[in-house]
Amino acid sequence: MQPLTPAQVKEIAEELGIGQCCYYHKEKGTLLFLPDFAAHMYEIDELYADDIAEVENNSGDYIVLEPPTSKESFRIMANFANSLPENLGLRNQLFYALDNRKPFSHFKNRVDDSDYREAWFAFRDEQLRQWVVERFEEEMNRMEDPD
Repeated sequence: MQPLTPAQVKEIAEELGIGQCCYYHKEKGTLLFLPDFAAHMYEIDELYADDIAEVENNSGDYIVLEPPTSKESFRIMANFANSLPENLGLRNQLFYALDNRKPFSHFKNRVDDSDYREAWFAFRDEQLRQWVVERFEEEMNRMEDPD
């Protein structure tokens, strides 16, 4: 099995970031993306029928990378807040948002209304790329040592 290329890591991170699941073909090194049907309650559409059949009929040929959990996404947001200067008011606003009800929407609103919106997207994208590499390595290790 080949390691992921930087372009593949970037593509996977982008797709996971919008809620898609990634299927990496172990032998071919190709990527297939499908919506997370369970999480989004999508109807299985003819648009995805061939890809769904491919994955179901050859499940042992794929490594599955699912989007980060809410807990993992929360950690990325907290890491971003921690990366900001201590004397920046936005840092405190973000921690306040994360410590209260509806942390995801409040965090988004605070970031969107700041000068750090683009910095947040760059940070999140980099964190997702790192997350993809870590998950992929875990899956490869699991395959080598199935116990």
